[in-house]
Amino acid sequence: MRADPTRRAMLARLTRGEANVSIWRSLSGKMSLPPDNQTLKVLERVGLITRARAQWRRLQAQGEAFRDAAEWMEQYRAFWEEALIGLMPT
Repeated sequence: MRADPTRRAMLARLTRGEANVSIWRSLSGKMSLPPDNQTLKVLERVGLITRARAQWRRLQAQGEAFRDAAEWMEQYRAFWEEALIGLMPT
């Protein structure tokens, strides 16, 4: 999954509580939902959101998946910090 700004905004919004799938429209500025819900399917498949079917489709962020991702990334923090310092102008 690319680091699309709209996907990031949707995940950030969901950290404040569940929302209807229509938040995509307000975040993306598009009048229609994402083609075949591909974005939602990817986020759901990797465990970052859950979708509930009701009269309206509700989305909810899954904190456990974010914690797992953060723990995995932490393993590489020292490497990337050292590598990026070498790229900074002096």
